[in-house]
Amino acid sequence: MKRTIILSLMCSMFLNVFAQVWSPVGTGMNDDVLALKVYNGELYAGGWFTQADGNPANYIAKWDGTAWVALGTGMNNVVQDLDSCEGNFYAGGFFSEASGITVNHVAVWNPITSSWDSLGSGTNGYVKCMAVYKKEVYVGGNFSKAGGTDIGFGIAKWNPATSHWLPVGSGVNSDVLSLCATESYLYASGQFTTAGGLTANRVARWDGVNWTAMGSGMNGYEVTCIGFHENKLYAGGDFTTAGGVSAQKIAAWDGTNWAPLGSGMNDYVVTLASIQGNLYAGGWFTTAGGSYANYFALWNGATWSSLGGGMNNYVYDILEYNDELYASGNFTMAGGNAANYVAKYTSIPTNTLNVNTDNDNLIVYPNPVADQFTITTKKLPADNFNTFCTIYDDKGAIKKSVTVLSGQKNIIIKTGNFAKGIYFFKIESNNKPVKSGKFIVN
Repeated sequence: MKRTIILSLMCSMFLNVFAQVWSPVGTGMNDDVLALKVYNGELYAGGWFTQADGNPANYIAKWDGTAWVALGTGMNNVVQDLDSCEGNFYAGGFFSEASGITVNHVAVWNPITSSWDSLGSGTNGYVKCMAVYKKEVYVGGNFSKAGGTDIGFGIAKWNPATSHWLPVGSGVNSDVLSLCATESYLYASGQFTTAGGLTANRVARWDGVNWTAMGSGMNGYEVTCIGFHENKLYAGGDFTTAGGVSAQKIAAWDGTNWAPLGSGMNDYVVTLASIQGNLYAGGWFTTAGGSYANYFALWNGATWSSLGGGMNNYVYDILEYNDELYASGNFTMAGGNAANYVAKYTSIPTNTLNVNTDNDNLIVYPNPVADQFTITTKKLPADNFNTFCTIYDDKGAIKKSVTVLSGQKNIIIKTGNFAKGIYFFKIESNNKPVKSGKFIVN
């Protein structure tokens, strides 16, 4: 039976769970990190930086678990994206040289010889994105030639087996900014309005032979990122409609129609990642679903929530590495902690998440919970600008994090998609625990 529980116990129950916090990765970089990629069990980063852990690392570096390490002498300009195919590791960007070798915007790294090699004569313009489809490396960006051959515009593919560049149909009519692939299709997004000569507003699908539009596509300036999550294609960028339907900066494609994700974001979505059942988004936005998110948010299938307080500036890439979540961008703080341009969301074994409520009349109702419950407390700091309520399952995994506004006393938590079981909440302000408790979903 549902009932209201007034927790006024002078007790503390220590729980063997995991508190999750943002933390730095080494001392980080000295400028933006635009791309992250895992290759051969190590984390690689590319971007605008020229130092990693305080040592020279020109636009690209790898994390070996304890320190950032340069890859040769690096590049002579910005690295925009990283990918791997058939055991090889690729980088694309604005650079024309890699370790002193002319490569023209795209290069392949040989970890055995610790050297960079060119892919033919490269491209005649910058490479913004890469993806592997049917054992070939597709690159997108702003170029009209690859390997010295006209390829249309914006997209080309490299065949590692034959070491040749090939066109992708007749290409598109403007920049390609993001690529992703399944076994059946390659998807592209960007600033284009045609693909293969057909109308395709900022997003299109390639089946190996032909380009196909995806509904009426998006309005706005560009679709910056695309990625798959639970059998749907998600797209983010600078748009307000998708398939003619209102969709603020982010939308989902089910194979037939576009649909919004709640009320969306207030600014650009730059990157998307599907990790352990959740969809993560990063970008220029500061609100998601109408709540503060600070450049980083998670979608649980029904609602948006912030994660650990977010960052102090833009997020450009997100991935999972060694069962932890990594993010990179233009930030120097993550969750209130110093983290120079790259950070990880770490699970730390702790006994500090306590069900510890004194006599300030903390109220949790209803409990047990069906679809939502309310936490009422009078004991929040007067200046609670950076206050969050985080929900954990019984294994310590974070389920949701919501922003608590200044002066707010009632915190409403929606649990419609939670499995039955015991859950815990912790309210933190300025990275210090304020209150905690538990509830049951039936």
